Amino acid sequence: MKKIDFYLVCSGDKIEKANGLILSEYGKEGYVDLTGEKSGLNPLKGDLNSQLFTFLALSDGFVLGTVSIVVDEKWGLPLDEIFKIEADGLRAFGEKCAEVARLAVNRQAGDFFGIDQRKIQMSISLSLFKMVFYCAKARNIDILCITINPKHENFYEALGFESVGEMKSYDTVNGAPALLKILRLKNLDVMKNNFVGREILENPIDMNVFDLKEKKDKIIFSQEF
Repeated sequence: MKKIDFYLVCSGDKIEKANGLILSEYGKEGYVDLTGEKSGLNPLKGDLNSQLFTFLALSDGFVLGTVSIVVDEKWGLPLDEIFKIEADGLRAFGEKCAEVARLAVNRQAGDFFGIDQRKIQMSISLSLFKMVFYCAKARNIDILCITINPKHENFYEALGFESVGEMKSYDTVNGAPALLKILRLKNLDVMKNNFVGREILENPIDMNVFDLKEKKDKIIFSQEF
């Protein structure tokens, strides 16, 4: 058995690990050019652990996955680059929004654990999203937003996300197609009615763990495989 620790990170070292995995996995998908002078991704904007929260999955130092959540405050949201009209429509109704950003799972995770990659990828993805979900609730978020490639749509629909607007081309990820999906946190019936959603809602995380007075890395929970 190996243990996975799921962190809320503050330190430069662990944030660098998260960014390294993003660049590696997004590069494999063709979302970023790792060879040119302007290679890589622009940093996410936000005050760490008040507007911007980054989560990291580690096992014996091996980076397994990462995801961030950006709260819609003074810096706005990354998705405003192409979906500002749609986001402003949500804001107009007084909805407090946050964006799920830069989700990635290491493609070598299956080899690391000696199990099927799809199984471990789903498990890590759900655990990362679970932290995002409860962090959003702790920040009194009304709507979680995410931009996704259409090929991942089934996973997010199973979580209860719905589409807003039309598919667009996202220059930030090399012109890949993008859909805007939203999850209304006040209406969780869709999540309760399917296995994927119930995995998030069962065994809830104490939301007090996201109130960080000390700026240091914190293990939110651990799992064994």
